[in-house]
Amino acid sequence: MKQLLLILILGMSFLSVNGQEESIVVDNESDSVRALRYPLFVKKVLFVWDYGTDTNFVSIIPQWLFKLENLEEFATLNCRIKSLEGIGKFKALKRLDIQKGRLRELPSELPPNLEYLDISWNQLTSISDNIAQLKNLRLLSLDHNQITHLPADLAIKILSLDANNLSNIPPEIYTYKNLWSLDLGGNKFKSVPKRLLKLDKLEYITFSQNKLKRVPYFLRRLPNLKQLDISQNQISNINHITRLKKLLHVEVTHNKIEHLPKNVGEMKSINYNHNPVFSVPDKSNCGTPTNE
Repeated sequence: MKQLLLILILGMSFLSVNGQEESIVVDNESDSVRALRYPLFVKKVLFVWDYGTDTNFVSIIPQWLFKLENLEEFATLNCRIKSLEGIGKFKALKRLDIQKGRLRELPSELPPNLEYLDISWNQLTSISDNIAQLKNLRLLSLDHNQITHLPADLAIKILSLDANNLSNIPPEIYTYKNLWSLDLGGNKFKSVPKRLLKLDKLEYITFSQNKLKRVPYFLRRLPNLKQLDISQNQISNINHITRLKKLLHVEVTHNKIEHLPKNVGEMKSINYNHNPVFSVPDKSNCGTPTNE
């Protein structure tokens, strides 16, 4: 079956069907409808806002878009979109990517088959509980919002809450039993809570750009943890870091580390770039650390 990719960028639409491209200037809604010559084949739509123009025709979902019954991916970037009302009508939608908009809330109805939801760089403070009905949702990215509340018991595997001004982990996260990647970078955490041990499927944890002063070495008790990023914090002592021997990689760049432990070579991979290190063990005992 043909797949039609529609990209609206700088006031232009580019349509490609089996490699054949067409373009048409989109000045109003009627032009957009005229552009959709194969509405049943359209799978992906991307809107990109041009800061050099005065027209913003995607602050809400345009009506002509609802003609795309088989739409699987919908994305906007810099479009200042304020509302997603009606988005639940797209029953085939799997990926929804609304970055750098003006969303304050999600609609009551969301696409039932959604797998990927990225609503970073908006104005959200909470996510309503109806998102828990999305049984196929695997990735939820909420970077650069002001999130304080999340629904409980989500089935997601990947969660990103970078730069949300958090000092405590929303307690609902501890109910995400399938979670294997958690990004809490760019917040205000002073410590890593031991309650994270409840998430025993975690493989990747990011606490970069926080206010940590100690290595959360108790994380060695997470049986599947593979990568830990605690870069850009206030850590000066990493003597306990060698307890994390099961990790494939540890990031401790941009901290206050002056001495490396003698058995740092037991680590599979550790990056300590941009630290005031002046005491380095014999290289023959080091794994793969580097310093600049």
